[in-house]
Amino acid sequence: MYQVTQVPVKWARPLSHFTLLFEAWAMWLMAEMPVNAAARELREHDTRMWRIFHHYVNKAMADLDLSKVKRIASSEILLMAEGL
Repeated sequence: MYQVTQVPVKWARPLSHFTLLFEAWAMWLMAEMPVNAAARELREHDTRMWRIFHHYVNKAMADLDLSKVKRIASSEILLMAEGL
């Protein structure tokens, strides 16, 4: 009987179900706390939060120019100190 029609708008990513402002807030929260905690704070399912997270991280990684990187080093002591 009723039909839902989605229309593209400039303040939201296509098919994201969220505004860009909401996604920015979600990314800020996920940078400051675990994803599950951010999802509870935003009253959203953590799966949707992970989709937002992966979209922007994948976009940032694709935009990086790593062609001049010769070596990458890490310190096991630093990782252990941070509990990773």
